[in-house]
Amino acid sequence: MKRRLLALGVAACMLAGEARAADHDNLEDGQPTTLADAYAAPYLERQVHGIFRYQRSAERKHELFFEPRFELGFPRNAQISLFTPVKLVDFEKVDLGRFGADAFYNLNQETLVVPAFALGGGVEAPTGKETHGFDPYVQVYVSKLLPGMDYWNGVHVNGRWQFNAAKREDERPGRYRFVAGYAFRVSASMIGVVDYVREQIMKKDVTEDRGELGFRYQITPLLVGTVGGGAGAADGRMTGRAAVGLQYYAF
Repeated sequence: MKRRLLALGVAACMLAGEARAADHDNLEDGQPTTLADAYAAPYLERQVHGIFRYQRSAERKHELFFEPRFELGFPRNAQISLFTPVKLVDFEKVDLGRFGADAFYNLNQETLVVPAFALGGGVEAPTGKETHGFDPYVQVYVSKLLPGMDYWNGVHVNGRWQFNAAKREDERPGRYRFVAGYAFRVSASMIGVVDYVREQIMKKDVTEDRGELGFRYQITPLLVGTVGGGAGAADGRMTGRAAVGLQYYAF
């Protein structure tokens, strides 16, 4: 009897560890909204992501994206990501997006008063016919759980500045993105995310404001599904996006 209880205890611990590895409580850019938190993947954890996204841009283009992404928790308290989207413009022209590589480092664990902070940066490289220039960017992440509430309820703020290394005549020398949002518990297996995004388009004099709503659901101990969307306006024109994705704890 004691052996059976011991075996059940070991199995429960293993399942709990796997559930934690799935990271369904960890906010990722694009999974399901633009909002991300200040916490990196656990040390040496490897994740494979697949994101499908529809977007109606300020130029009134209909764009479909598939973005595979690989993430590695390395070194400790840090995370490295590689990604490259494939896009279909106006349902007829297929093109590669911009290959990207980024990383960020978590500076501290939050306390009752002090939020968690992380600093990061990356670069987007031209790979498709309509892309040009290597555009680096820097980012800051701030996360704070709300005192007296459930573990998953918290506010998050992100800021990004991206340089335009190969500026064209009708483009900005750089652009910013600001995101602020709230994550909340829906159930033991699901969290919701609501946020506000203000983002400059690289084209001059165009800035988009949008609201987003999304959900992260733990399908299995190693698999998380995401769904989200948003709507806004840029240059007086309506914009919108919708996305579904999968996040898998690979090996």
